[in-house]
Amino acid sequence: MGCIQDIKALVEIMKHVPPIKRKISNFANSMGFRYTEYNKHVTIYPNGHGIQIFTCTIKILDKTKCNYIYRNVDLNDAGKDFVFPTMKKMLETDYRTRFKDVGFWYQSENNFISGIEEFYWSETNLTREDLTFKRDQKHMRWRFKINRGKIENNRTYDFCSVLSVPNMFPITDGKFDKKKQPYDNYEFNSICTYDLKVNKMTYILSFDRGIVEPEFLSCAYYNNSRKEFPLPLKKENNFLYNKYIAKYKNLSYNNKVHYRWELPHLSGN
Repeated sequence: MGCIQDIKALVEIMKHVPPIKRKISNFANSMGFRYTEYNKHVTIYPNGHGIQIFTCTIKILDKTKCNYIYRNVDLNDAGKDFVFPTMKKMLETDYRTRFKDVGFWYQSENNFISGIEEFYWSETNLTREDLTFKRDQKHMRWRFKINRGKIENNRTYDFCSVLSVPNMFPITDGKFDKKKQPYDNYEFNSICTYDLKVNKMTYILSFDRGIVEPEFLSCAYYNNSRKEFPLPLKKENNFLYNKYIAKYKNLSYNNKVHYRWELPHLSGN
């Protein structure tokens, strides 16, 4: 989940920042694969706990260039007391405690992902660490290691990862809890940034039954020119969860899809 304090201010600032499409494009060409499908599902619980599930499909273009899959999560709008433990500690968490503990789990088709390491890669050089990111305790970067012996050119492979975070949002008893907010003028946001080109994207936001219905909810797509395009949402209710589903096709480099919503305050806060 990428997260920001004020999406409107960020968009205004980014209008004056030179696009980095070419740099990201060069990285993509050097990786030897592309995404054909990219799905993110965030589920939010009444105590502020959140679970993110990513399921992705990649197509191998040149296996000799396939070394790593780079990932990161920015939770700067998580509850004020949240900080990331090390990736090593998250990997040691039993999945059965995912509803109360910080944990990280992953799996891949044919086990083509052979390992994972916490690695704070630079925005301009993926092989060099940028320790400024590591000093942010609500930001995590890592890379999956690819076993080239288990992949073939022109074939697609699936992989998924799960992140479980107590206090992902300042919510108590299903409502906004000001005592937990990490900064003033807080806004609920959930953002997915696509650094590589993606053919098909599905982004689902689910609210557990115990959360009060949002007073406002929207989803939009931002392209490289920073233009905003509202996305239609399909709503599904299956007794336990209210799901909001956004879909988009043919995202180019350095694009963002984000949800924004509002919850009522707890009494007295």
